[in-house]
Amino acid sequence: MFVWSKFYFHGVCRFTELRDVKVEDPEQAFATELWEAMAGELVLLTPGSYYHAWQGLDKTSTAARGADPESAFFRFSFAKRTD
Repeated sequence: MFVWSKFYFHGVCRFTELRDVKVEDPEQAFATELWEAMAGELVLLTPGSYYHAWQGLDKTSTAARGADPESAFFRFSFAKRTD
């Protein structure tokens, strides 16, 4: 089973820092940081960017693709932990 979830980054201090220092794609940079932190805690999720269709070299950022700014999708899954 999978759950798609949209995270909104407006007002999140770390996202604002990335945006203000002119990171090329602050949405993707913050989503990657968030994903790595959650994966480190064994939360099963995948960034929604893994499922974007390739649109060419000129469409690699959130803004260039025309995606919603200050947000990102994640796909959560459920599984039983095995020891």
